[in-house]
Amino acid sequence: MEIEGVSLLKQNRVLVTRLAEAGLTPKEINKLSIPNLPPSTVYVYYDKHQNGQNFDNRKNAGRESILDESDWMLIVGALESKTAQTCVDLAQIVKKEHNKTVHPETIRLHLHKHQMRYKHPLKVPFLTPEQKADRVIWAKEHLHDNWSKTLFSDESSFWLDTNSVCRWMPINEVNYNPTRKYPPKVHVWAAIHPNGVIGPVFFRENMDGELYTDILNYVWSDIKAIMKFTTNWRFQQDGDSKHTCTKSIYFMMKHKVPLLQWPSGSPDLSPIENVWNVIKRDVEIQNPQTLDELEGAITERFKKIDKNLLLSLYESMTKRLKQCIERNGDKVDY
Repeated sequence: MEIEGVSLLKQNRVLVTRLAEAGLTPKEINKLSIPNLPPSTVYVYYDKHQNGQNFDNRKNAGRESILDESDWMLIVGALESKTAQTCVDLAQIVKKEHNKTVHPETIRLHLHKHQMRYKHPLKVPFLTPEQKADRVIWAKEHLHDNWSKTLFSDESSFWLDTNSVCRWMPINEVNYNPTRKYPPKVHVWAAIHPNGVIGPVFFRENMDGELYTDILNYVWSDIKAIMKFTTNWRFQQDGDSKHTCTKSIYFMMKHKVPLLQWPSGSPDLSPIENVWNVIKRDVEIQNPQTLDELEGAITERFKKIDKNLLLSLYESMTKRLKQCIERNGDKVDY
């Protein structure tokens, strides 16, 4: 049993000590199969207890850190105000403000000790206060929806020469990725549902309302087939102008397709974005050299999409919406 506020290390020491005082041997203690208490640890603690060592009064190894509480508060303040970003910058601030010389490596170790890591920024859509408020309202309205009745759709672009795959290689070699200044690309439309995937549909020109409607007409038979046994289903698309133009609206009205209202700036709430990430990662590994090879690799990867992946993504919708509400409309971790 874990005791809140007491480290597992100290709990194990006390437990072994009490059992030893009760007359149990290390072998008998290990027969109890106590969680998070390895047999070797039992023998070590038992021997220390028998030799009269006091665990609580042990001195920590190593010298005391040169950084005190006031230094740490100065470092945290500099990071929060973004007046410093690197350990070298932080060391200079400590030197200037507290007249204390600290090696940048000492600061780095201190940051790691406090569960802080040096991370590259992750690009996310900029959300205005109005968009965040709309996202919260929308999330509350749809929190208890049956998402298996929703067909999610989207477009994405794939470029040649895009390769962010890490590889093990000799230390004296460089993982080069030759890239053209303007690498060729293809655009892809697709839709997902727990019953399967529709697409991919490729196009190389910029999409407008007419092209979008042509794609919908092209895949309409597939949509009807995959949603055949789903009553009261609905179609999801974002609010891009090509999706809301007169032609696409007429298509939806003609085929009596109910649309799911979608909040602006919300790709993180759509599970199809996660599918794009999976496809792009696996296609990059294949490193296609021509647009035809790129389209072929994308097509083959779509054929291999696991239905269990689709089910798990759909099951994540409630969690996404709850997190959106908890964060007052800010981006969610999906």
